[in-house]
Amino acid sequence: MGKYASAKAFRADCENHFAFLVDTFGFELVPEVFEFTVTYRSAKTIVSIEAGGYGATVGVGLGRVERDRYELDRYPFDKLLLIRQRDLALIGPGGYPTNHDQEFQVQHYAKALLEHGTDVLRGDFGIWPELRKKAWPRKRAAKKKVSKRAAKKKE
Repeated sequence: MGKYASAKAFRADCENHFAFLVDTFGFELVPEVFEFTVTYRSAKTIVSIEAGGYGATVGVGLGRVERDRYELDRYPFDKLLLIRQRDLALIGPGGYPTNHDQEFQVQHYAKALLEHGTDVLRGDFGIWPELRKKAWPRKRAAKKKVSKRAAKKKE
């Protein structure tokens, strides 16, 4: 295991481990847009797998096909794992990855998505409000700071 030698190897591994998206949930593989990105799409949900970090990381994003204007394009699957099964998230202190083996990460995220993300894969986005809070903690903290300053000015 380790990092991928080529985009072709990354794509083949993703298609192998995430085959359940097509076989079980009816997703379609989206034609390649970026070299190290594999995207699946159903009628309601988008799943994207992206290799990055100069061969050190893999990110899985979840999104709605038709999203609200206040939503992110994709929410990091790691954030969903922090909510549902914290010990499966590959995020350490400060938000940095705890594992730098891309092949392991692809296998790990595929298995975790099948176990802990089936509601989202089926188009149930009830977790989105909580996920939004996890995805934007700094923005919320900055808003609170501004609100406190505004309240002091009114006094």
